[in-house]
Amino acid sequence: MPKVSQEHLERRRQQILDAAAGCFARQGFHATSMQDIFAAAGLSAGAVYRYFPSKTELIRAIAAEALAQALPALDSAAGQDAGLPGVLAALVAELGAGRLARLRPVFLQVWAEAVRDEELAKLARSTLGLLLARIRVLLDRLAGQGRIPPGTDTDAAAWLILALLQGYVIQLTVLGDVPPEQVRASAAALLRQT
Repeated sequence: MPKVSQEHLERRRQQILDAAAGCFARQGFHATSMQDIFAAAGLSAGAVYRYFPSKTELIRAIAAEALAQALPALDSAAGQDAGLPGVLAALVAELGAGRLARLRPVFLQVWAEAVRDEELAKLARSTLGLLLARIRVLLDRLAGQGRIPPGTDTDAAAWLILALLQGYVIQLTVLGDVPPEQVRASAAALLRQT
């Protein structure tokens, strides 16, 4: 029998993760059965279980992928040099219609599931900690450029921005569209920036 390439194994693993993410986004973690995932992936039980021995392991892998995708989105937004209002608007745009949009329901479920799954909680804390650190770096850079009010406690501001972004995840998922320009204008008004 021919040996399966690492590339093939990675594609198959991603196929399963994509199918599971779609099921979880539509039905939630608990209402989704493994049979739903097999059907969505177009694979047998054995093929899926080869990569993920349990639904819990699959949930954790999806959570890791979902949370990890938030980091490049923040880096991309921060790299646009649009100031804090622009960064927030870019992130909300990603959450609304960009790469992160399909994962919004998964973020909410990860946070809820983290209450009862300590391993998932550790993953969420770790990823949110990385986001927080990157937000602090951005704020320190903006403070050094004089683009946020002098004397801003960048540590406290980073926590506030993280909470704001989590709130936008909820708002976009539950209430619907939040125009990025509205976010930019609101943030600019709060920071007394134009």
